[in-house]
Amino acid sequence: MILRSFALVVVIIFGIQSSEAQVPDGQEAPPLESLLREALENNPGIESARFREQATEHRISQMRSWMPPTLKYQYNRQPLGTMDQLNFMDMHVYSLSQRIPFPGKISARVDMERANNEMSSFNRGDDEVQLAANVKETYYQLWMMQKKLEVNREIQGLLENFVASAERLYEVDRIGLEAVLSAQTNLSKLRTEERTIINDYNKMLVMFNQKLDRDPDEQLGVIRTLPPEEIPQNIEEFERGMLAERPDIQAIRSGIQMNEAEIRSARREYYPDIMVDVMYMQMPGGMEDQLGAMVSLQIPLAPWSSNMVTKRVSEAQSERSSREKALKNMTTMARSEMRQAFLDIETQLDVLRLYREEVIPNAEQTAESALGAFQAGKTEYLMVLDSLRMLEMFRMEYYMAQAEFHKAIAELERQAGIVM
Repeated sequence: MILRSFALVVVIIFGIQSSEAQVPDGQEAPPLESLLREALENNPGIESARFREQATEHRISQMRSWMPPTLKYQYNRQPLGTMDQLNFMDMHVYSLSQRIPFPGKISARVDMERANNEMSSFNRGDDEVQLAANVKETYYQLWMMQKKLEVNREIQGLLENFVASAERLYEVDRIGLEAVLSAQTNLSKLRTEERTIINDYNKMLVMFNQKLDRDPDEQLGVIRTLPPEEIPQNIEEFERGMLAERPDIQAIRSGIQMNEAEIRSARREYYPDIMVDVMYMQMPGGMEDQLGAMVSLQIPLAPWSSNMVTKRVSEAQSERSSREKALKNMTTMARSEMRQAFLDIETQLDVLRLYREEVIPNAEQTAESALGAFQAGKTEYLMVLDSLRMLEMFRMEYYMAQAEFHKAIAELERQAGIVM
């Protein structure tokens, strides 16, 4: 009976690599690419940004139009206050006024608003990059928690067999009571850890569903595979692509274009708009009707109003200078963060290689040796238990290293402005 129990342990040790516990229970999770598309299509924040861009497009169409004309009616009665009803003179005046902007003002404002819309579009693109990176990182974290739960249940299976064996050995006085109690305590601890893992997993799943605008309780399914462990080979090429395509950098460039258009628009305010009035007057007392016209100009550079124009130009110039410095600062930071992301990826690759080639094989050999020594009566029962738990701990650390590697890849893609 004892030999059959340890034979089962040997099978578990060598078969643990191929074990695929359904954690959580349910069907296989959708591919990461499908989840990213779902997030980009359904996320309320991204949808809100798209509607803001549409609103800006409508505003640009409005800005191309002149202000609406003004139609006036004026009634005059002369002389005022007389009691002589026969000598009243009524005059009716109809007028139409139109304000005509100085040539170039509308086009400058349209250019400014178009650049502002481009900036909003790039800001939305940056939101998409950030959302994609968050979805990827959470996806890898969920995978790691599933693996952690899977490993926990595997250890519980091992300990349940150990507890049963320990109880039988205790009954025939082969081991002391402390060995049985230790195995039972470790099993209870693992069951407590299982509940904690499930709770943490469900909380993270709620956050994940929020990013995809899903029901908070919707299940993801079992994540069976991760993308290949590959990294870009040419950091300089990656960096050039980042500087050309990264949305937040492009947004600052569009902001500079908007400031330049704003400077042009402000300088156009040096020139006056024209107000044209056309009047038709119905004269009293048989007099002939009259037709009149009037043209008026603003005086934008009057001493008491010139600051409204000149300071607006200065304000736009300062805004442009600020964005130019911000662009330089962001470019420098982006290069630095990208190099750091590359270093993290290379470090994680080394860690994964060490776990695959050295740490886990050595732990497996230790577990096998401890089991063989126990069967030969050369070591204690708890040594086998400790070696098995050490093996599982290293395997869990390996899963964590895998998750950290892919999260580092997601960070690198975020730095480069890559969504999918």
